[in-house]
Amino acid sequence: MRKMRRAFQQLDQAESLAILEKATSGTLACLDDNGMPYAVPLSHVLVDGKLYFHGAMTGHRIDAVTKNPNVSYCVIEQDKVIAETLTTHYRSVIVFGQARLLNDVTEKRIALFKLGEKFAPGLTDKTIEEIDRFIDAVSVMELTIDHLSGKEALELKKARQS
Repeated sequence: MRKMRRAFQQLDQAESLAILEKATSGTLACLDDNGMPYAVPLSHVLVDGKLYFHGAMTGHRIDAVTKNPNVSYCVIEQDKVIAETLTTHYRSVIVFGQARLLNDVTEKRIALFKLGEKFAPGLTDKTIEEIDRFIDAVSVMELTIDHLSGKEALELKKARQS
């Protein structure tokens, strides 16, 4: 992987993983079946160092990752424009890795349950009912992280160091 040009602004791995853990969504980028870039916003959950997404069984995203599993995923934790100084105070994470569709029903159930725990905490029974109802009509994608980097605005870095 390329080294970050402004490495002094790089977040450490623990901070980057914490951002992924806390965030509720990001943008998955891949190449479609015509070799064109395709990016789609998705909700995610981070489990044991892997990201999981759910969605329709067919479509642009499914076709793209089936043909080429190399993807990236970007999460923006902070994006505050500071007009007076013509800058933005940002904090973001980019992941590079391999995507695969889960075909094993047990794997799908576990990932969907983890998504339910994140987005509907305390609604375990309802989550299980929804999984049972839609297990055959939903796709689940797993993103194995090969490389992860986080970055923040210089102003945020300096503020945290002082």
